[in-house]
Amino acid sequence: MFEKVNLLLFCVFIAHFRHSSSTSDGSGGWASFPNEMIAQPGDCTIERIEIEELNQDEFLSKYAFAKPVVIRRTNDKKLKQFKELLAKDNLLNQFGDHQIRVSTANTYSYKKLDVTMRQYLEQMKPQTLDMLGNETYYWLR
Repeated sequence: MFEKVNLLLFCVFIAHFRHSSSTSDGSGGWASFPNEMIAQPGDCTIERIEIEELNQDEFLSKYAFAKPVVIRRTNDKKLKQFKELLAKDNLLNQFGDHQIRVSTANTYSYKKLDVTMRQYLEQMKPQTLDMLGNETYYWLR
């Protein structure tokens, strides 16, 4: 039954960390399915700024209540370590045998499955427009 279940991990998680890891292609072991993307990547108009170039006063006056900004930390050892922890192989090695509960929408959903983290991560694939919401299982913690 689990093989037929379409699983989804939050896009933000994968999108943010897919370029980081110890794998040679920089994917962190996470697969992309460009032909199944609902929204295609393109130019992002949200301003990006390095954290070293931003002070608190500028953030509060220019961004906090006015417009979005992506704050990056490019030369941060802790961020690099955090991204390596989220590489798929690392998650599988450390947590692959742990039981988790997945559900179709939220913690109050009727459909729930108990699976291992390995089953969940290995069965993940993107949501498509023809998939019903109750066929997609999320890990909500």
